[in-house]
Amino acid sequence: MAEDKHKENVVYTTDLMTKPPSMSSFSEGKEGSRVPLVKGLAGFLVAKFGEVVQTSEYPNVVLDTLEKKTDAPGEGGVQVGKRRGRPPGKKTPTKALGKKTPTKALGKKKVAKKQRGSAKTPTTAAKEKKKKDEPPEQEKKEKSRLFGVMYYKNNHFIGIRAKTGDKNQVVSFGGKAAKDKTKEQMVEIGRQVCLFMDEGRSVEEAKAKAATMLAL
Repeated sequence: MAEDKHKENVVYTTDLMTKPPSMSSFSEGKEGSRVPLVKGLAGFLVAKFGEVVQTSEYPNVVLDTLEKKTDAPGEGGVQVGKRRGRPPGKKTPTKALGKKTPTKALGKKKVAKKQRGSAKTPTTAAKEKKKKDEPPEQEKKEKSRLFGVMYYKNNHFIGIRAKTGDKNQVVSFGGKAAKDKTKEQMVEIGRQVCLFMDEGRSVEEAKAKAATMLAL
């Protein structure tokens, strides 16, 4: 949710969670009116309060993204499929009576010896599992050269700071507009915005990219 202050002490708040997305005006702590957001000529969503036109910080593409998300099939945009299972009435074939199992054919001593030879210690099994779970070197995520991501747990915000110069925070996003995102998703969005700015993109372009990704 974004806020803009008017010269007559009127505060405007943007809420992308409503249907349709809207902007509200507040004066002296009381809500005045709420109007839907529409696409603006400058490329950002606007709200018209009579003769006053307020421009939000969200680009027009956010509105298209939210509409597609709402129209997606199934609950939450996920198409529900049928659960696969074993056909009814079909039983698992049982072993024929009278035949010896491979264990009995080998003999108790040979089976016990084979089991001892194949047994792994807990330490060896843990090392192999850790090695299997680690992603290959080429799949490790690329890190930004110029910017770093900071996650603020208390208000569910992401702050992006420069790694050089005064190391100031240049972009922040999150809060109520990101209530459906997990910490890991927020950090991943921050990482992609950092790489986006590594290419020489402006702060305003980075903010617009973050807002678009939050709406997905």
